[in-house]
Amino acid sequence: MDNIFKDSKDLNPERKHTILGITSFGMTVIFFFIWLIVLGLSSMFYKSTGDTAPIMNFLGWMIIGSFLLFIISLSLGIVAAREESALKIFPIMTISISSISLIATIIIIVIGILLP
Repeated sequence: MDNIFKDSKDLNPERKHTILGITSFGMTVIFFFIWLIVLGLSSMFYKSTGDTAPIMNFLGWMIIGSFLLFIISLSLGIVAAREESALKIFPIMTISISSISLIATIIIIVIGILLP
């Protein structure tokens, strides 16, 4: 009965989560919440005029900065997913969340450029 699962990689006790995979996932979650806060603030100040122009400039730069942070976490997730002897759940979640956030950020930037 023990020989049935001997060749299975999922039951191999040497396979563990890597620090890089866990770190990239943690970074992605933190960056995602920062991104949501920045988007919420920018939607609050969208129709305001006058003294809020510096705030809108700052929030625009924060959206571009979050775009760059998602690229960093995506690249770390890809590096963590390429490790042979590690479990892949954290890198896969990192890659999926970062990719979706990158695409959404690009769409938001394009909409912001097209709107007057």
